[in-house]
Amino acid sequence: MEFGVNLNNREPLITSDYTLADLLDLAELAEQRGFGSVWVGDSLFSKPRYEPISLLSAISQRTSRANLGTACLVTSTRNPLYLALEWATLDQMSGGRTVLGACMGNPEHGVRREFEALGLPFGQRAAVFEESLAVLRSLWTTGKVTHHGEYYDFDDVSFWSGTEMGPLMPVQQPPPTWVVSNIRLTGDLEPSPHYNFADRLNDQAYVRDRDDLQRTGTFLIRKGLPYGSHYTTHYLGADPATGKPRFETLDGKETLDPAAAPNFAKYGTYLPKHVGGFTFDFHYRRFSVNALFSYQFDVVRSNNIRNWITRGISGYQVSVNGSKELLTRQWQQPGDNSFFQSPIYDRGFTSSDLENAKFLRFRNLNVSYSLPGLKIKGMQVIKGGRIYAQMQNVAVWSPWSGLDPEDNNNISLNEYPNPRQIVGGIDINF
Repeated sequence: MEFGVNLNNREPLITSDYTLADLLDLAELAEQRGFGSVWVGDSLFSKPRYEPISLLSAISQRTSRANLGTACLVTSTRNPLYLALEWATLDQMSGGRTVLGACMGNPEHGVRREFEALGLPFGQRAAVFEESLAVLRSLWTTGKVTHHGEYYDFDDVSFWSGTEMGPLMPVQQPPPTWVVSNIRLTGDLEPSPHYNFADRLNDQAYVRDRDDLQRTGTFLIRKGLPYGSHYTTHYLGADPATGKPRFETLDGKETLDPAAAPNFAKYGTYLPKHVGGFTFDFHYRRFSVNALFSYQFDVVRSNNIRNWITRGISGYQVSVNGSKELLTRQWQQPGDNSFFQSPIYDRGFTSSDLENAKFLRFRNLNVSYSLPGLKIKGMQVIKGGRIYAQMQNVAVWSPWSGLDPEDNNNISLNEYPNPRQIVGGIDINF
């Protein structure tokens, strides 16, 4: 059994403490310490790093025994003719010590963008991957290739013009090729979920000017409390006998006098403690479906619109349309056990306006079908295309009764919900 070392060819771009020269020294040291191979990774701009084949060429001149490999090279983004030539040259430079770790590219968003930037069909990268491997094997074993596939069309191509001693070939014929990823080996179906989350640590540890108590709008700033803590009276419903609003007092009892009702800061904060999202990519042959969800929870907001339409007093009823809740939940006569007070009394802005604003939002849905290329009489007329449909803000699930639970302030007032949009189209690459 042999062990190898994965050299991080991205690290010199991230930290000043590790240079490209250090990487080359490490490759040489790895061989001196008995490791059987050294490896480098590959990425265009999703996770930029030094180009692997050029780097392995330099390492080949600093080592003499260790195998040189890629972990892994995204061959689906490279023209197989150029790749065959470059890798054959590397194999000659190293004296036949190369190992090609080949992959088609993972389903991350950044890799998808690389394919799009290169004008390559991301949804068909497995088929492109397999065709390119066939071209490489032919060139490395026979010195020439004739290949008529869906993505590559070569007729008797060789790295030999007739004036050389023979076709340019690698020392190893062929160099070892390790297939790192290929969905076709397990079928055409490729599901790919991704998840991210964040927890907010929210503790008001310092208040300017040593003022331990400040109130901004409807929330409190106090040392030891989360920023954005709601600060208001605790409404308990209508008094069955009189219809007056009931409020909690500091000693846990009740009062019918709004002026004697204290404010509390026990309802939570308008800044969500937990936020995140997840995606699900589903690929089947030429079909692709991408869904994006986002969420937040442990969050409370003040629904001022609901306060207006459930306030129940004449001043509001002549200005806005009242809620149908008032028909069944407003006090009318002695003995009623109702939540909303009598229309002759005002409860003001209270804890009754605070609502749980957690949500799960189906934020984005993309459905597409990749079109194959079109040839007419041997001429490539259309390289490929895509039929797609996209919907934004598909649905939201939330106990919030207002228009939209997602916002970054403590009061929901006259806010428009995130709009739902549907877009479709056809892209053709000529």
